[in-house]
Amino acid sequence: MRSKRLIRLLLPILIIYSCLDAQAQSLYRVSTPARSTLRAVSFLTANMGLAAGDSSVVVATGNGGRAWSSVPLVGSGCALYSATFEDSLEGAMTGDSGAIFIVLQGQDPVRVSLPEVKPVYDLTYTTPETVIAAGSKGLFYRSVDSGKHWSKVTVPALAASHDFFGVDYFDDSTYWVVGTLGTVLYTEDAGTTWSRIPVPTTKDLYSINFPDSSGTGWIAGDHVLLVTTDAGDTWTSISTTASLRKVVGWDSMHAYAVGLSGAFLTTTDRIHWASIATGTSANLYGIDIPDSVFIVGDSGIVLTTLPPQADFLVGDQNLLPEVSFGTIKAGTDTTTSDAMIVNTSSVPVTITNIIITSPYFKLDSGADNRTPFILDGGGTHPLQITFAPPSSSVQQTYNATLRVSSQEAGERDVQLAGTATPSSSGVLRGDPDPLNYLTVWINGHATPIEYPGTWQGTVSVFLFNVTGQLIATFNEQGADLGRLPLGVYYCKIWSSFGYSIGKLVVHN
Repeated sequence: MRSKRLIRLLLPILIIYSCLDAQAQSLYRVSTPARSTLRAVSFLTANMGLAAGDSSVVVATGNGGRAWSSVPLVGSGCALYSATFEDSLEGAMTGDSGAIFIVLQGQDPVRVSLPEVKPVYDLTYTTPETVIAAGSKGLFYRSVDSGKHWSKVTVPALAASHDFFGVDYFDDSTYWVVGTLGTVLYTEDAGTTWSRIPVPTTKDLYSINFPDSSGTGWIAGDHVLLVTTDAGDTWTSISTTASLRKVVGWDSMHAYAVGLSGAFLTTTDRIHWASIATGTSANLYGIDIPDSVFIVGDSGIVLTTLPPQADFLVGDQNLLPEVSFGTIKAGTDTTTSDAMIVNTSSVPVTITNIIITSPYFKLDSGADNRTPFILDGGGTHPLQITFAPPSSSVQQTYNATLRVSSQEAGERDVQLAGTATPSSSGVLRGDPDPLNYLTVWINGHATPIEYPGTWQGTVSVFLFNVTGQLIATFNEQGADLGRLPLGVYYCKIWSSFGYSIGKLVVHN
């Protein structure tokens, strides 16, 4: 017999204490691309989860709920009411018109249609192969091959006209279903025979949950909350004014419930429930508790107890990874360009340091750029940078790194690039100056080739003739090139700091 307690014991025990004390935590809203109502949320693992709702909207996360993206659902077009996963590879979503979308072996969801064209409101796995689903007007089906094929389960005639909104299981063959007008049905033989369980309400019931095999369970509904401690033999009413839509227990003492008008309740002793402020009046329909609480509802809202994580980007004005300064004359011209810091999170980021790894790119020293400073959530901060290359007799491209450090989110880099042309015509030569130089021997004569003094370490030199043919390659140690025909050659010098291009003229 499959025990619900075993499911909980598979999860790290330390997780329990991180998510149960919701009364001491704040709820944060997470941005998602969903705009339609989300009615269900389910986490496959602590990091992988999805939420589903109206207009076939499905959004998924792969980083524990910090970021969500849209997932296309082929063959849909209907509202989705539930999402349940047996493990990280198999699960299902239910929707209108008898639609069930099953996930097998981690593949894309595949639509399976029940014979009855009715809304399917809820679904749960009792084993990895056995799945039960319930829906409108007495709909109840069972699959024993992970959802590929379904068989109708007959329910009592008096309940056949009722809508079934919630299902759960107590063991492999013991199922529960709740619905309109206080309907609570129970079977111990996988649906061959049913009993209707009396409960102290005739209001609509939307959700039932047994978190483990201790015998404790809850039912949530329209201004009603019920609890059992004897495996469902008797149910006791708990006073509430909230119109609830989903209840989920962590263990026999701790549980959560959500509902209309922003309702969010929790208990730590199974009986006494406290209301937690959600900061919204939106209707809330789904909840799951992987290692934090996640709640979904109207207009694509996702709420969580997981604190938002600070993050930021650095780039050009379009957040591209390189800021270009174009081409200017060396030693006489300067040009400016803007980099941008963007706080991509909802919490402040403290910028602690801004550096540039080249003396030829200078950050505006205005008060706005004095670190540390705080960039609010969603905020932007421009950085004006001036490119002022030194005098040179050759065309050179200068590269540098702009590095922005933060207290909360580490470092982000963006590349800076500018090109300088000679302020007057000339050739590569060895005039006395503070630059680095290397020596090549051509036709028996020593010819110095200069490059910036800031370029330390290894450089690579490529010599081409006027047709673009590569004549020779060498490094900062120089070379003896032997005899070369008279004429003009082009020299490219590369280093990790940039590259330089110039002419070399071989005379008599």
